[in-house]
Amino acid sequence: MIVQAPVLLIEDTRTPPSIIQAVSDALGPRGKLLVRVASSSAQAASLARKLKPTAVVFSLGGSLGTKASWSAKKDMLVPSLETAIRSVRAVRPHPEVLVLIPSAPAARSVWMDTHVAPLLRQAAREADAPLVDARQPARDFAADVDEALFGGKQDKTGWQIVSVDSEQPDEGPAKNAIDNDARTYWHTRYSPKVDRYPHEIVIDFGKPTWIRGFTYLPRQDGGVNGRVKDYDLYGSLVSKSWPPPIASGRLSDTLKRSRVWLPKMRVRYLKLLAKSEWHGGPWASAAEIGIIR
Repeated sequence: MIVQAPVLLIEDTRTPPSIIQAVSDALGPRGKLLVRVASSSAQAASLARKLKPTAVVFSLGGSLGTKASWSAKKDMLVPSLETAIRSVRAVRPHPEVLVLIPSAPAARSVWMDTHVAPLLRQAAREADAPLVDARQPARDFAADVDEALFGGKQDKTGWQIVSVDSEQPDEGPAKNAIDNDARTYWHTRYSPKVDRYPHEIVIDFGKPTWIRGFTYLPRQDGGVNGRVKDYDLYGSLVSKSWPPPIASGRLSDTLKRSRVWLPKMRVRYLKLLAKSEWHGGPWASAAEIGIIR
């Protein structure tokens, strides 16, 4: 079980309620969002020492969305944000850090995009901090925040593998696909014989569960063997009773987590039917298979 912990959102101007709500949605039961104003790195560090958050979200730059404030503050945004990130990271328990590109009213959106956002990207890059754009659809924004702060980890208590058509026990047992550890992975058998496509893995959530999406994280060890390309996804409340697929399509050829959004539905069992691999091989693999609730 992932324990709830404080997450601090630091702002320099009023953050739109929609962003605060989306961050709260991403935290879910794992974190309590605390919103505070800080105008300097010293204030940010002081807040971190006082509140002891597990993560700090910087929602800065909103006050620079007008030309009047731009000339006075533009040269300080990058160094100030970098200093604030370093100061916060130095405070125990050394919280995770996330930088947001804030949304802006329509009248200022172009200015935000051409002037402020590039500086926020620069500061995040130079401070080696993840960056999430709050101007994207709310569900994608919440999912990106979840990925940045928690690495996509979720409460998988009660989950188990019901069946799998193939696994390589000494390297990639099927249980690795739901162990919340991106360093391990499920891999279909390649020795002493090769099992070929299609491949399938069935997960039991332990109880009926409302879901809004499915996630697939490819193996993260640098290998590309088994990266799933084409797939069908099935959901059911009854084991071994599968209605037509709830989703079909093509996952991304990338190290990043793929998300498949679904109409909200209640299922207990989820079956991933992998139909092909991006590099034409006979294998399937997955570091983590998850859901969006």
